Amino acid sequence: MPNIKQELPESLDAYYLHDGNIELPTDRGWKYLNITEQTDCPNTTYPMRQRFGRLLSHRWFPDADWTIYLDQKWYLHKDFFTTMVRYIEENPTHHFVVPKHSETRSLWEELAFPFMTGYFTFDYAAKVLKKLKELRCHPEDFTSTLTCLLIRKNTPIVNAANERWYSLLNLTYDFSVRDQLLLPYSGAPLTLFPDFDNFINSVGIMYYPETSRTPGQKEMDRLGELKKVYEDTFST
Repeated sequence: MPNIKQELPESLDAYYLHDGNIELPTDRGWKYLNITEQTDCPNTTYPMRQRFGRLLSHRWFPDADWTIYLDQKWYLHKDFFTTMVRYIEENPTHHFVVPKHSETRSLWEELAFPFMTGYFTFDYAAKVLKKLKELRCHPEDFTSTLTCLLIRKNTPIVNAANERWYSLLNLTYDFSVRDQLLLPYSGAPLTLFPDFDNFINSVGIMYYPETSRTPGQKEMDRLGELKKVYEDTFST
């Protein structure tokens, strides 16, 4: 757990959301919030619990004007916090800010990624596709984003989008999760944060790398089959 006492501006409070399964050191600038104390916290898988914390910022901080969520994979420089404050001050009408994916993926490409890297099995990916169709999550309405950073203003529209996003998540997944597949269909008034990769590399150091693996022959052999399922799903 990094010590951020020197980095944190006075205008911000820093909370570490957790599920009670980690050691919580004191006197490092953090306050702690155990999301499992909420009666509706999912107890199925860690990815579902993690999204419970990530998506529903307005529940944890109802009195905050703004919330800034960042994945726990970075050590942050002071510039991160000051840049976030400056961004909000300079863009007060950007109420739901999320980074644009550097690869500008389509809905198909965003779905294929967790399949190719082992997060989704073939059957699970096909099930997710069926759900997306049932929920009217059409490919032409998809926007490619990263959800590791979320800057949100507490407004009724944003809070409703958070709840819709979480509802879609629960309707679509029961194990592994790809929340950026669903964000564009939440009704969130999205603003895309520019050039996120260069920004985060300038103000932070990644210390918790992605755990996805290189695609195996099994996934490569079935990718075309999954693409056919995708095309058939959205052809009508």
